[in-house]
Amino acid sequence: MIKGFDIPCCNEFHKNKSDNKRNSHGVDFIFSYMNPLVSEQLSNVLISVKYKTEKYPNSATSKFKEYISHLVTSLECYDFSDLKNNTISGFGASTINDAGFCIKLSKRVHCTFVTDTFIITE
Repeated sequence: MIKGFDIPCCNEFHKNKSDNKRNSHGVDFIFSYMNPLVSEQLSNVLISVKYKTEKYPNSATSKFKEYISHLVTSLECYDFSDLKNNTISGFGASTINDAGFCIKLSKRVHCTFVTDTFIITE
């Protein structure tokens, strides 16, 4: 598992919050493993964790779309990254499956809990 990694952006159409070209995509964790259910398949999971100290709004659709969009663009650039190429060479896989996993956390009172998860696969 790799923790806290920036994937260089390879797509000029990926924009940051200021609408400028994005230089990289920050990913919280990348977990690669040989899938025990599919023969010789390497699975790479990009994990993004979003944490807020205050409660998410009742209608947070635009915020969730932003989270998913960031994860999708991260996956697009991960596909062409040196990190993925190096990971592939470390495994003897004949097929590769990349997926994104977004965890949304919210702190209320004295506990932190998972409220939603989003999984994206190619």
